[in-house]
Amino acid sequence: MASQHRAIGKNGYISFQGTEVSADYRSFEVEMTLDTVEKSAGSDSSKAYIATLKDGTAKLTYAYTGTAGSAYTQLLRVGQQGQLLWGPEGNGSGKPKGGANAIVVAHSKPMAYNELMTRTVTFQFTGELLFDDEVDAWT
Repeated sequence: MASQHRAIGKNGYISFQGTEVSADYRSFEVEMTLDTVEKSAGSDSSKAYIATLKDGTAKLTYAYTGTAGSAYTQLLRVGQQGQLLWGPEGNGSGKPKGGANAIVVAHSKPMAYNELMTRTVTFQFTGELLFDDEVDAWT
């Protein structure tokens, strides 16, 4: 694929509870998984599985700007719930759109000496995806 068709991360868009958080983001990762149940029985010589429930999480790492200057301090506290939206190529019309109802389940707060301080938030999706960035687009 020609390099001009590759997406650049700096164009990414992320919002939670209607507040854009992409201005200070360093990385954003969505992971979709599928639970399985073993169905092997009788004379089976190998395990076999049945697909059951889908699950999803997202991790957002952002540049920490201090409690006084960051709207993220209250927005991204553990226990906060809301709509998480993302666009790997931004939120312009026709660009891929992803989204899920999510709960903040973890917020890592490391303090690094002589480096940019960052924080990492983990979101647990709840229910079906609202938008699948492989098929849905911003309008």
